[in-house]
Amino acid sequence: MQVDAPWPHQQQSVARSQTLQVVAEQFGLSPEEQRMLSSSRPGHGLLLVGPWRIHLHVIASTGEERVAMTAPRERQALAAAAAAEKEEEVGA
Repeated sequence: MQVDAPWPHQQQSVARSQTLQVVAEQFGLSPEEQRMLSSSRPGHGLLLVGPWRIHLHVIASTGEERVAMTAPRERQALAAAAAAEKEEEVGA
């Protein structure tokens, strides 16, 4: 019997779940905090400072996004936009 390899999005989901489990163990996250992090969108998170835990939403400037961006597609889009902007400046 041949077992098909998981789809890429399934692999990402498994990797994210495993990462969250390690983080939860290392930082003693409650089930509620784990649920919050598992469904959080980019820019949302949990800031741990001593005994305090704060739900956090970061709004980055365009320059900060360029430095902190980790999603390959978004990095490529930013690079393409920057290249087009440079071409316009040179052509002007």
